[in-house]
Amino acid sequence: MMEKLRVYAIPRLAIAMMTAFIALFIVLWCTTPFGIGESPDSVSYIDGARSIHAALSDGHRSDYHGLRWSQRIYPDVHFPPLYSALLSAPLFMGIDVLEGARWLNAILFMLTALAIGACTYACTQKSLLSSAASIALFIFSTGMIKVYTYVLSETAFNLLALAACMLLALHISRPKTGILTASSLLLALAMLTRYAGMSLVVPMLLAILFLRKSTLGVRLKECSFLLLVALSPLLLWCLRNYWMAHTATGRFFAMHLIDPSNLGQLAATLSDFWLPVPAGDFIKIPLFLAGLAVTLLAFVPVVRHEIRSAPGFKGTLMLLIGFYLVWHVSFLIASISLADMYTPLDYRILSPLLVSGIVFVTAVFWNAGTITGRRGVWRGYLLFVLVITGFNAGRALPLMARLHSGGIGYASSAWRSSACIAYVQSLPDTITIYSNCPDGIHFLTGRKGRFIPRTMSAYTRLPNPDFDYELDALRNRVLRGSAVVVYTNLVTWRYFLPTLRELKDSYHFPVLAELNDGTIFGVATGGDSVEQR
Repeated sequence: MMEKLRVYAIPRLAIAMMTAFIALFIVLWCTTPFGIGESPDSVSYIDGARSIHAALSDGHRSDYHGLRWSQRIYPDVHFPPLYSALLSAPLFMGIDVLEGARWLNAILFMLTALAIGACTYACTQKSLLSSAASIALFIFSTGMIKVYTYVLSETAFNLLALAACMLLALHISRPKTGILTASSLLLALAMLTRYAGMSLVVPMLLAILFLRKSTLGVRLKECSFLLLVALSPLLLWCLRNYWMAHTATGRFFAMHLIDPSNLGQLAATLSDFWLPVPAGDFIKIPLFLAGLAVTLLAFVPVVRHEIRSAPGFKGTLMLLIGFYLVWHVSFLIASISLADMYTPLDYRILSPLLVSGIVFVTAVFWNAGTITGRRGVWRGYLLFVLVITGFNAGRALPLMARLHSGGIGYASSAWRSSACIAYVQSLPDTITIYSNCPDGIHFLTGRKGRFIPRTMSAYTRLPNPDFDYELDALRNRVLRGSAVVVYTNLVTWRYFLPTLRELKDSYHFPVLAELNDGTIFGVATGGDSVEQR
């Protein structure tokens, strides 16, 4: 008997070891020469990590000198603190935060791939083939490779969310207070990583209420316990934010219903993940919608079977993930419509959906083939995954080579060799810098900059009522020679700022220098504007 167990464990160990090696290699290879990628949000996470380290190691930080300790330790309210806290850990060991982030993301990529494999393994009655298929969909996806080569909190959130669901399903099938506590704590950590973790609360409560086989009183007590443990840390954090900055999450209520472009981006991202073929969205999106319809049809007999047979761990986990997928999409739509319009539905924002969706879709087709006796359903899905993995590999290898040779985000060669960045480094400290990319300037040069006036709110898209006044004040500062505007062409995503042409032609800012990647607005020492190339 022991010999059979050992023989059976060999394939599982081989898949786990291969997954770990490939996942670690992908992230570390992509980030070796230039380091891990940075986006505007990445700069906030890194700055938060440095502030945590400074406040806990020597009790002060020059950037925040004079502020209360609670502000010095983590001054941001727009992002919860856990990911920055993870990034700060290497600093206490004398390791640079960017090098630590690189290894942290590689480990999170590996652990998430293994968690996807474990969940699929559980949902398909220990099918190693299905686990391998799910893992392949994840680690060879070009979108996922990009997400995990940036300093982004989704890398930690995806793992915490999946682990919380797995433990709750285990508790529902084999009730133990310790497992429920662990699941609730993981949910709390997920919400302290991303506020979007709140979308997990309702599906987990529904799972306890409708899938847990016990009296109503016991189920209600467990729901109350989960809410108490999971929400208490987030509530304390929001109270801290309100006390410090008079806002709980840095977001404000404003009605701005999601528009068709957002829904189009949602469909385009999902179709690109499931159909990474060389075809336009006008072909891939209808094919994706057809595949979604087939998946839902395959799910119908699975749901009927699980409800009739009182779902165990396998069925509970699959249904819980299904609840979560539906609710998370609804949560995103509500968030964009009521709080944060500046939410692109790209691979980063949708990565929780994609991670959970891999497990769900693979489990649905495996169980549909088993329950109906039509094994062709499962074999057809495996063939589909094999083809998709081939397309993914064909896209992933050039992407990895490009990231290895040129970097990504603010760590890329384009930013590091930027003429605008070099110009900023040559400016005296007495000059105030305004820009369409002050975060990139701060990350690459260490100099703090300010945003040029916004034409509208990034989060509500409501017009800025003080725009004309703010722009006139900035132009006067520029004309007096106390400030310059650095407008880089490398930033294309900030629709809420005036364009380069508007600054030149409509608002008549004096051009000080024309560079190969941007324009500097200002006046020369003598007071006249100068144009350079």
